This record gives sequence, C-alpha cells and structure tokens, in this order.
Amino acid sequence: MAWETPNGNGLMQAKVASEKTEKELDQQVQVLVDRAYDHCYKTLFDNKALMDEMTDRLISEETIDYDELTKMRDAHCDKMAALAA
Repeated sequence: MAWETPNGNGLMQAKVASEKTEKELDQQVQVLVDRAYDHCYKTLFDNKALMDEMTDRLISEETIDYDELTKMRDAHCDKMAALAA
C-alpha cells in the first residue's frame, strides 16, 4: 500500500505509519481483494449460462436493450430457481 503525505511520498519524507501498521493494513487490503475476487468469480460462474446467452445475442444482433436484458435475466433466474427447488 502506498502512503501519500501532503509533501509527496519521496524517500526523504518521514514515514506516516510504522512497519507493523503498514503490514497489518496490507493484510487487510489483501483480505478485501480476495473476498471481492471470490465474489466476482462466484457471480460469473453461477451466471455463466446467462453470460453465454448474452454473448450469443450480442454476436448475432450486436445490441441488447434494457427490456431484453431484463427478460433474459428474469428467465435465467426462473431457471435457476426451478433447478434449486
């Protein structure tokens, strides 16, 4: 993690935090990044069928308007709910 002071963060500037604090912050940032990555990956994985349908539609028609996207999403969610039941 980079620290920025009002005078910049050059080599001649005083440290803003101790090494221990910097290490703790870096670890917490890494936890947040890992959680965000896992959430994004799961979302994409769980909705791969919808993403594939959108890809096919975009290749064939080049656009998807809001109403079409909403219908595609709703149909996908209905399928997922039926599979879970």
